[in-house]
Amino acid sequence: NEAGVLAGLHSTNITVVDPGRVPAKPVKPNVPLYLLVALCGGFVLGVCGAVLVDSLDNKINSVTDLENEIGQAVLGLLPHVPETTGRALILEAPQSPYVEALRAMRTGVLLSQSDAPPKVFLVTSSLASEGKSTTSINFAISLAQTNKKTLIVDADLRRGTLRRRFQLHHGAGLSDLLAGQSAEPAIQEVDGVPNLHVLAAGSKTPNPSELLSSEAMRTWIKRWKSEYDFVVLDSAPVLP
Repeated sequence: NEAGVLAGLHSTNITVVDPGRVPAKPVKPNVPLYLLVALCGGFVLGVCGAVLVDSLDNKINSVTDLENEIGQAVLGLLPHVPETTGRALILEAPQSPYVEALRAMRTGVLLSQSDAPPKVFLVTSSLASEGKSTTSINFAISLAQTNKKTLIVDADLRRGTLRRRFQLHHGAGLSDLLAGQSAEPAIQEVDGVPNLHVLAAGSKTPNPSELLSSEAMRTWIKRWKSEYDFVVLDSAPVLP
């Protein structure tokens, strides 16, 4: 019986075969395993998060993004320049990085068509104060410097700036021409810039969009194309 079995156990007939030892490391937690799982899990979550952020990002962050979005090649990049009170950087700092980039852009634009270079250019921006008029002025001067007769037209009928920046005298401008208030535009030459002619915006008008999309505007553009080598339209920002 159980009592008899227990009574037969004595210290003299028990032999320790394998004494108990203190383990060298704890059984739990398994640090290497947990680190491996954490690294793999973090990598998978990081990749998934990056893919999600990239798929939700609709901003244009590079030239490649822009070309893919509009389906056209970028012909030039102009560096940002601070606001200047001068008339034109191409005259004041002809060796600056901005002017060098502008000349490269001019070359790219003029070689963009295999048969003949484009004659009419419209310069715009998304919002105001982004350098649209500065780009128009410098680009028009760069075209005139190639010994080509160039006309720059202030087509921003709400906030035209070419009259002030070129220091032109007052006269009939584009709005007066399109509204039928003047038979001939007051196109003025620019002192110190041969081959460059300027047409200011003219009088303030409550309906600039209607005037710019009129048949008269198309007719004048056709006429200017026949009288000038290049025509640059300094347009209004598109979003407002």
